[in-house]
Amino acid sequence: MLRMPIFSWLVLTLFSAMTSGQNLSQTQLSSLDNSVAPWLSLEAEQPRLYVGLSPRELVLSMSPKAKADLNPSLRDLGKKALQSLLRELKLKSAEFEMWPQYDDWGAHTWVIARYRETETHQWIWLNETHHQPLSNGGPADRPRAILPRHLNPNVAQDAALIFDQTPKDLYQQPLFSTVLWMNHDLTQVTHPWLSPSRMEGFKPPANTRAIALPAPSRFNGSAKTFVTKASQQEINWPNEIQFTKHLDRPFQPENKPSRAVYFRKEFSKKYRDDVSRFSGALPVHDPDHGKLIDFEKLSSGDPQNHLLALVRYLKERYEAIGFGKTPNSTIEIQSYEWRTIPQANLVLKIKGSNPSALNRPIILSDHIDKAISEDIFEATAERITTPGADDNATATSTLLRASEIFKARYQLKPPPHDIWIVHFTGEEFPANCAGARHFVSQLLRSKQDIGANINIDMIGHHTPHDKIFQLNPGFSLRSKEIALEALRVAKALGNQWVPMIRSSESKTSYYTQTDSMIFDIAGYPTLLINEHINLTRRLNPHYHQSTDLPRFIDFDYAEFQAKVAITTAIRLAESN
Repeated sequence: MLRMPIFSWLVLTLFSAMTSGQNLSQTQLSSLDNSVAPWLSLEAEQPRLYVGLSPRELVLSMSPKAKADLNPSLRDLGKKALQSLLRELKLKSAEFEMWPQYDDWGAHTWVIARYRETETHQWIWLNETHHQPLSNGGPADRPRAILPRHLNPNVAQDAALIFDQTPKDLYQQPLFSTVLWMNHDLTQVTHPWLSPSRMEGFKPPANTRAIALPAPSRFNGSAKTFVTKASQQEINWPNEIQFTKHLDRPFQPENKPSRAVYFRKEFSKKYRDDVSRFSGALPVHDPDHGKLIDFEKLSSGDPQNHLLALVRYLKERYEAIGFGKTPNSTIEIQSYEWRTIPQANLVLKIKGSNPSALNRPIILSDHIDKAISEDIFEATAERITTPGADDNATATSTLLRASEIFKARYQLKPPPHDIWIVHFTGEEFPANCAGARHFVSQLLRSKQDIGANINIDMIGHHTPHDKIFQLNPGFSLRSKEIALEALRVAKALGNQWVPMIRSSESKTSYYTQTDSMIFDIAGYPTLLINEHINLTRRLNPHYHQSTDLPRFIDFDYAEFQAKVAITTAIRLAESN
């Protein structure tokens, strides 16, 4: 499971020539962002919040929305931020250029870039020193807004913040793709929000200043900033905004229950063996070369990583079960690159009987890359991956068990909807969900809709006497309906463990730190199943540590969540 921040996923392919030298005294910043369909690109490190149509709705050519649908929490947050700025600036009233965005922890917030006293005045840049966080900017006490960060690329410390891809902080990312490159007096932009791929070899022009702030939000696909009038008495929100979260049509599973799902006696032994295997406790060989896979080299950021070997091994496992040998199933190694390092997802597709127009694939997903061991890094500065028994061998073993059940269940009669088993790489920092971003971009490029993504990430650890595990739906109503289906499944399977639905907006949910959030940003229905984990305090002492070992896993707890995920996927795939 990712630590922070997550929202680094869509590139802006900018037409710099159109904006080079543009004077900003009267124009809005959205005019700088000329990127075309940025949701179809692979590159990361440029967060984006979509208001109006989601990327899914855009590629499916749905009707444009009349207004920007914003989370109601943004109204109060915006009021507090703007009135605080007025006090800081010693103004009775002003206009602010702003747009909604995600903070580093995945919560909705505002970017507030500039202000002017009236529309006849010129815009003046704000600075992050104008407006301090409520406390330290952590998940429990988030900043009220994101303000511009003024940087001088000629100063070594600032240059490192912009360009350094291997900083001393494990969870820091370069600011390059959030930078507006400007002239010395900050009146003209020379290079706005460049793609991360432009960073290598980029030399800032002489006497250049840099302002770091996220690119504008997208309203029905177009870049959009909002000019908001504020006083200490009231906030006059633009007419294009409405503070009601758009909810799409709820997913309604078939009322008739599916055939019962049977879990054989060997389920538990196989599950435990594979958790040990995928955390390095049992040997795993690369089927192409016969060499042992090094489980200390499973970070996507390591140019010498062994993730491709692990993908090949998983492909071999699925072929041994009987997949990929008949027209009813396919196994695809979905190759991509991240920072020029070869990467790959593995996608097993079990074909459903519905015609393509009615077929909404149900995805069961995990990530197979590992986090850097924080304890080793802090002691030695070495970037060695954790054993990852909980994060995320518990999920990988679940997907293998699911494939065996699907093979037996659908040998003679396929489900109505496809079932896809997907192993992502690049979830952990610094890749920041690169595999999920690539996969989702491919869905969007092919205009492929889905019925659900059920993502599993860390299901094996709990504190003593704590029986809770979490069902974390995305923002949409359809995602919440899927969570309710999983809740019904969990209650039907037994009462030893307690399922809790955690809102994706909850400060204690880790939902926004996972691959599941990438589906949500794109507008696809998604559900994360994970252990009881709290964003504000560490409940699992082995999280991202060298001690993430099988002996600290409660296998009864993990296997129950695995069965919930598998059964929910079956029920959704067999719904009409």
